[in-house]
Amino acid sequence: MSSIRGPSRRFPYSEMTAARSAEHCAQVFGAKPLHVKRIYKVISEAHLFENMPDHQAEIIAKMKAAK
Repeated sequence: MSSIRGPSRRFPYSEMTAARSAEHCAQVFGAKPLHVKRIYKVISEAHLFENMPDHQAEIIAKMKAAK
């Protein structure tokens, strides 16, 4: 990312939000922004299944396999 606004009273978290962007993460790790977004999607979907009851997870897995 070439230009990041410095923190100010109006935008106190500008550097933090820029650092969390897929564009910045891709630049830091030498990857493409699309790949960063795909990894994020996989991780966020995995968290949905952590607390799910086993019978519901099995139903969703069968539905995905049928596609």
